[in-house]
Parts: sequence; structure tokens; C-alpha cells
Amino acid sequence: GAQTLKAATYHHLTLSGSGTKSSGAITLQVNGTTTVTGTATFNISSTTGTKTFIGPVVVDANCSWTNTANEPVTFRGGITHNGTTFSSGTGLQTFDTNSQALAGTSAMSFGGAVTVAGAISLTNNNSNTVTITGTLNGTAGGSSFVNGANATLNYGATAVPMATGVLTASASPNTVNYSRANTQTIDATTYHHLTLSGTSAKTAAAALIVNGD
Repeated sequence: GAQTLKAATYHHLTLSGSGTKSSGAITLQVNGTTTVTGTATFNISSTTGTKTFIGPVVVDANCSWTNTANEPVTFRGGITHNGTTFSSGTGLQTFDTNSQALAGTSAMSFGGAVTVAGAISLTNNNSNTVTITGTLNGTAGGSSFVNGANATLNYGATAVPMATGVLTASASPNTVNYSRANTQTIDATTYHHLTLSGTSAKTAAAALIVNGD
């Protein structure tokens, strides 16, 4: 059934059983692993307080991660999603301090901006589809977003991805899909597969290379 978390700094945090486990109006920090298991849904339900996940986040099969409050969240250990739903809401999702990965076999949706903060890499190793609707960007020249082998990135913002930092999309095979239903600017990098979908003009920022389709 439903539960509400207590404000605390946790080491490992497991959300199990069934029903929705809500963060509520709290500051939440997890230093170890955050696991959503059983058939539970974890929902960030308030913008009061900060939410920081220092260790890895793992969403098991039949489970979900939602953010109905659209709260900004900070990750430092990456995310593995094998569940039913991963929806970050429209709040800023920041990956900082450590190089990290998006992994698992289930689709992930980031409805707002995603920031790679500092000289670290965020690697998409998810074998399904990762959708980023807001602007994907770094904060430093050493910030990197890597679309790994067998990964698909659907990118929905008008701004070029990783305007600060580097977009690496040459792994074989991977696909970057510029999917906005309006104009978009294509990052000048080397792609394996490149898809231009949605509507309106997709304009290359500068010279680019497509090794696949």
C-alpha cells in the first residue's frame, strides 16, 4: 500500500511491496543504493526540500519511478531502469560529481532539461529508448554525453545538445533521433545512425559525419 518517506539521510533505501511510496515535503539524501522493487512506485510528490541520490538508483521489473511534482533532482551514481515507467517530470535533472550511466532494458523519459555538471561523462547504455525533451547540456568543456552501443536517444529540444561539452554518438550501432515537432539544430559530431523526425527544419550547426543510416 501507500507510504510516505521520512526526511532523513539514508545509506541504502529500499522501496518494496506494492503501491506508491511518496517522498512528501522533505529533504531526502541517499548515500548508498536506492532500490524500487516488488511492484512499488516511487513518486517525488513535493518540491519542498532537495532530493539527492549519491549511490546508484535501481528500478526493478514491474516497478516505476515518477516525479509528479516536477522537482529538480541530483544523481551521482547513475540509474538502472528495468521497470514499467521512468518519468522524471519537467524539473531539471542533474548528473554531477561522478561519471555515470543510464542502464537497463526499459524506456526512460526526461521531460525537462538534463545537465551533465562538471568534467564527467553521462553514458546512455540503456538498450531501449531514452527520451530527453528539454535541453541536454554540460557545464564545462569536459562535460560529455555518450550514446553507447545499441542505445537510442530521442532528443526533443530546439537547442543543440551539449552546446557546452561534447556529444559522442559514434558507437556502432547507436541512434540519435532529433524528434521535436518543430525546428531543431543538429550537433556537429560523428553519428552512427541519425534520424530526423517530427516536423519542420532540422539544421546542421556545422559539418557532421553519419557512418550508418
